[in-house]
Amino acid sequence: MLKLMLLEDSRLVRPRLLAELSLVEGVTVVASAESIAECDVLIKELVPDVLVMDLSLPDGDAAASIARWRLQLPTATILVHTNDVSEATRSRCLKAGAMGYFDKSADLAPLLMAVADCAAAL
Repeated sequence: MLKLMLLEDSRLVRPRLLAELSLVEGVTVVASAESIAECDVLIKELVPDVLVMDLSLPDGDAAASIARWRLQLPTATILVHTNDVSEATRSRCLKAGAMGYFDKSADLAPLLMAVADCAAAL
């Protein structure tokens, strides 16, 4: 089973996203975090295979955290799910090590398919 962790601070988005992600075959959602600090702790404890993350977080620069998390989780897949669809931010995240970048206002299907692809690859 693929271990997935969600980093999302929105109390409106998180439950729906957790429900959808937990339905992906071969995936176990092991945790959800609301902040970068909480994510740091949970990554060390749980070593997820996939991190699905928002960028707009209350405690720092999530895009900058991607590079740090890539070092901690060299084989994990980091997927960004955000409202920030600017090319500059997208490019910055992908250069830091994110492997996918998804528009939060769009259909969830592409994000769920990327997670399913990760699970199938295990």
